[in-house]
Amino acid sequence: MSLKWLAAVFVATILGGLLVSNSPIAAQLDDDLEFGLARFDSPDSEDSDLSDLPVIVQYWNERIDRSDVIIRLSSFTASYTLQPIGTAGTQMLVIPAASQLADYVYGPQLDEPYMYVLGVPVRSDDKGMLSESGIEVDFVSFSANPCQNNDDCWPTSLFDQEVYASLDIQTDTVSGTTKPEKLYDAGDRFWMDGENNLVTVNERTDGAFHITVTPNSEIDWDALDPWWEGRFRDDEGSVHEAALDALAEREILIGFETTDRKINPKRNVTRRDMAVMLTRALGAEPTPGETSRFSDVPPNEWFGPAINHLASINVVNGYPDGTFKPYAPVTRAQFASFIVRAFPQYSPVEAPARIFADVSPSSTHAATIQALYEAGITRGCGTEPLRYCPSKLLRRDQIASFLARVLGLV
Repeated sequence: MSLKWLAAVFVATILGGLLVSNSPIAAQLDDDLEFGLARFDSPDSEDSDLSDLPVIVQYWNERIDRSDVIIRLSSFTASYTLQPIGTAGTQMLVIPAASQLADYVYGPQLDEPYMYVLGVPVRSDDKGMLSESGIEVDFVSFSANPCQNNDDCWPTSLFDQEVYASLDIQTDTVSGTTKPEKLYDAGDRFWMDGENNLVTVNERTDGAFHITVTPNSEIDWDALDPWWEGRFRDDEGSVHEAALDALAEREILIGFETTDRKINPKRNVTRRDMAVMLTRALGAEPTPGETSRFSDVPPNEWFGPAINHLASINVVNGYPDGTFKPYAPVTRAQFASFIVRAFPQYSPVEAPARIFADVSPSSTHAATIQALYEAGITRGCGTEPLRYCPSKLLRRDQIASFLARVLGLV
């Protein structure tokens, strides 16, 4: 059974009115601290604490002084020292989600925006907690439900008036224990808010944890010690990983990989992308011309020389209306024909047979699909029965395997 734990922030005034101790909300807070009210000031480039607010903060059954709660509002790399709950110093770091920071400027974008909370829970045997210590991460869900008038509680912009919202933090724990699923220690790194912030736990001294929060935009990926294998960090365990690494080494994937070491392997390949990768695989280095063979391919576009080069050697023909449709996707069947036309070591078979259950011998690309199968370039997309999936769209990881096999790289 999951353990529900809460950090509640209570504001004693609402838009100039005093929230007296016998009010329903105040009584609920006094009883179980399940709901609270909080105000967040307009953001600036600096972090802030809750010192100027009449608030109560409770976390893991320990009361925290409001000056020991830091709200990260900056978008720059910063370091923090988190002390165990109940000791002097910063005991809670609140990091708004990217969508919540947008709310500061544009008004609420989500029905229930959220923040992240980092803290070092108290671990004492008399509270039934385990002896391990580390940084715990949780989510803060916002809503204006405790407010009597939502218009007062949730204005369209935080610059217009003060905002009050409920805070409710909950973490899933290992069944039958009070141990959270993950506690981060010195040497650990983890993402927050998708991949908007990278948190590095630098060291631990006398129970305190020294961390650095780095926004994705400021990460020096060349200097970062990678925690993944190979070139890209989003293809771990893929059957196409070796092919992707090999093509990257040959500089065939320049322009398709991101600065944060991703290749987006499942993304569909467009005709433009296919032309650029295929031209590079051929070792050609075409230069921009003054004219283009296709009305929708400007000669000075980065992909223009590749498309025009493939047209000049009869690998691509375009459409009857004189267009190439560079942004249209490529199917697996079409790419088989592009490969056979591009590389002279392959030729369409003269009498296609039904090698794949889903490729008719009379279909347009049957002869080239079979040629690649006989050459060991394709293994199909499924077995029992053997299938090629000719109408499925070609993905980046798949084109990598096709080309890597053609070039003898895998």
